[in-house]
Amino acid sequence: MTTLTQLNNILFDQLNRLNAEGCDIKQESERGKAMAVVAKEAVNNGTLAVEPAKDGTPMTVRGAGFFES
Repeated sequence: MTTLTQLNNILFDQLNRLNAEGCDIKQESERGKAMAVVAKEAVNNGTLAVEPAKDGTPMTVRGAGFFES
């Protein structure tokens, strides 16, 4: 997964699984909770990358997703 669009698609796929006939609600619910936690962190990381740009601070990605100004 590399984009917020892909993340969005994955989350909607999970909603479709939860809505499917014969769905193991307990299993899919636990899966959905785990996905939501990871998705929230992905969005938070994106926010960290965007916030400095609001005040014009140039940021670069260094190594495994670490940012430096």
